[in-house]
Amino acid sequence: MSFTDLNMKMTSNLQGVLMDVKAKEVKEGDIQSTMFNSILNVPVKITLASNGNITNVDGGDKLVTKMMDASGITDATTLATIKTSLGKEYGTEGLANSFKQMTYIYPNAANKVAVGDTWENEYTGKLNTKNKWTLEAQDANTTTLSCTADVVMTVKDANANMDLTGTQTTKAVANAKTGFITSMEVTGSSTGNSTVPMLGDQEIPTKIISTIIYKTIE
Repeated sequence: MSFTDLNMKMTSNLQGVLMDVKAKEVKEGDIQSTMFNSILNVPVKITLASNGNITNVDGGDKLVTKMMDASGITDATTLATIKTSLGKEYGTEGLANSFKQMTYIYPNAANKVAVGDTWENEYTGKLNTKNKWTLEAQDANTTTLSCTADVVMTVKDANANMDLTGTQTTKAVANAKTGFITSMEVTGSSTGNSTVPMLGDQEIPTKIISTIIYKTIE
């Protein structure tokens, strides 16, 4: 796989726009756009098991190195901080955890299932989920799945720490011949507390409600 484009925008109701990156459009003097542009069209090899579990990612750490080189930053402490942050998302383990939720959706090959049957698996990373999948329907072209999950979200970085728990539901439609999804909608709700290092140990009640939609684009 490779990234052909990356568009990211992050806003805060208190601080306005925190990030607005279109990786194909490098802005002069904009370190973020330069960094993300550096990883476009760089191949990464992902190895999958028959159930969709990602068994190996080769090349993820190369993406992190290219982003760090493109940043132009020379301070060792700053580079170490950036490497840790980027590694969680774009390093070998980070990519495996991110893509796994779009591929690791099937039972083990030894467990044949029929419409209405269920099976379980788990995802780990910043978001830990225990998933119960159901085969809703299947024909020669399309496989339809649903999933309910218990969620534990643990985020610890320089800006904020979050410890949340909740639930998540998934509806997925996949190509029955290749196994890859054509569309997937993931909705979740998690609550708990956050802490911000600059505020000490003060706990901030936190709730995250999300809807994430994945689609295969021809």
